[in-house]
Amino acid sequence: MFRRAAEVKRRLYGSPKAVNVRQAQINGQRKARESEEIRRELIEGYHREPAIAAAKEVRAMREAIATRAASLAVNPATDFREIEVIRIKAPTPVRVSANDIIAQGCLFFGMSEARLFANSRSWDVVDPRQTVMWATQFFCPHLSLPMIGRRFDRDHTTVMHAVRKIDKRIKAGDAVGIKAAEFANCLRTIFPNAAI
Repeated sequence: MFRRAAEVKRRLYGSPKAVNVRQAQINGQRKARESEEIRRELIEGYHREPAIAAAKEVRAMREAIATRAASLAVNPATDFREIEVIRIKAPTPVRVSANDIIAQGCLFFGMSEARLFANSRSWDVVDPRQTVMWATQFFCPHLSLPMIGRRFDRDHTTVMHAVRKIDKRIKAGDAVGIKAAEFANCLRTIFPNAAI
């Protein structure tokens, strides 16, 4: 009985090897279709997201113009051509230099630039220097670590250590971390449009 069923199968579908090859072809075609569908969905989503963002911007602009027009006291005698439409613009980002951060750090910590750059390893010099390095790396993303290190007469690995240490102390919430957070808030008020 089994032989007869196997014979019928072989005649209908071919040899077991041919069946396996055909099944592999079908699976390959299915996977290709699925990957093509996924690729198409990703492309459509990629093109759809900027359009959605643009539509949201247009909607926000229309709402802003409508609220501005509603806030103006319009007399029937006033010509609508006289009403000024205010454009809403995001503030242009300002590129903060390392010198600005260093100068503000010297003022904030009450020390001279020479003392900040000194080779001293005492905590009252090291902590402010590391905080200023951390702030320079945070507020000057256009500067690489070697560039920041050269500005402080140090190696880039020293800057990496300073950034890690201050991040760790901010998370721990100790006195140096609190002082670093205060310094960052001070810099945010001085440079509100900094390109961070």
